[in-house]
Amino acid sequence: MDVALQQVKERWNPAWPGLSEMLRLLDVDWSGDDAVRIWVILNDEDDQEWPEEHMEAIDEAIRASLRDAGVDAWPYIHFRGKSEQEELIERESEEEDAEDDLAGDDEAHDGPSSDAAAAQRRV
Repeated sequence: MDVALQQVKERWNPAWPGLSEMLRLLDVDWSGDDAVRIWVILNDEDDQEWPEEHMEAIDEAIRASLRDAGVDAWPYIHFRGKSEQEELIERESEEEDAEDDLAGDDEAHDGPSSDAAAAQRRV
């Protein structure tokens, strides 16, 4: 799976919005089937809208690469700007710090707070 997603990164169309990173999480969907959740983190320095046709092309490139690699898990593909991703990471860190304070934990928290977050991987 990671190889298939890496191939998408290597074949990134320069006309598409700039790619910051790609994250994936193996999961099970609402119906009990295997799923892979993919977050495509795009550069958003220009503060402009991403063209819908580019988002559709990126979505299809990911799905085709996974299909070609024989991945059976259903892909759920999400797009997010780099600044939004950074805000989410900051908020998560603040929430973890607050939870540690409530629990009286004086030690530094150096890992994700949930099993799902721990399973999320960069590709």
